Amino acid sequence: MEIYILGLDHEVQTYDGNCTVEKKNNFEMLLRELVSERRIEFIGDETYPERNAISKFVAKSLQVDWEPIEMSVKAREELGIADEQRTQRFKPIFENNLIVGSERVPVLSDGIREEYMMWRTLTKANAAQSILVLCGMEHVDSLGERFKKAAPLAKITLDSLSKRDWYSLPDREQEA
Repeated sequence: MEIYILGLDHEVQTYDGNCTVEKKNNFEMLLRELVSERRIEFIGDETYPERNAISKFVAKSLQVDWEPIEMSVKAREELGIADEQRTQRFKPIFENNLIVGSERVPVLSDGIREEYMMWRTLTKANAAQSILVLCGMEHVDSLGERFKKAAPLAKITLDSLSKRDWYSLPDREQEA
């Protein structure tokens, strides 16, 4: 089994995300290349089923199985992690005593969500031998470790959109 984990900015992930059409087109082309070159049979995407995910469209057009692997808000509430995920994931960035933005900080409940993403991928992928996992950049390393433990014989590849010439971090992250 091969598992290719691609870290992304969630704004480029959907057709209605807040980034340029050029980035979205490049992301779509990258997905098509990965599916073709790596013979991807299953895509697990850190998104919700109702979102207009580019990977969902690509998977359907290439006849590849696709599943959202994000934990629902209801499940987060049932596990008691909804508040932490909603309110403690960002800390303000101050400049001259004014809040000029925020930056993401890891919280303990991220691990619970990552376990869920890994479990959902492995259970929904069925017998797929080549899997593409799309997740936020902050989850790549941790998910990679989780997959190594759960599927020790699998070849795990970690990647990120930040390694692509056409991709640049949003302005708010470049300034932080």
